Amino acid sequence: MALLVVVKSWKSMVKRLLCRSSKVPQG
Repeated sequence: MALLVVVKSWKSMVKRLLCRSSKVPQG
């Protein structure tokens, strides 16, 4: 399903943003 691909890419993008901004606590 295309939706799964979109979610995967979105999650990876969010992960990168969180890693870059260490101010955001990862829970």
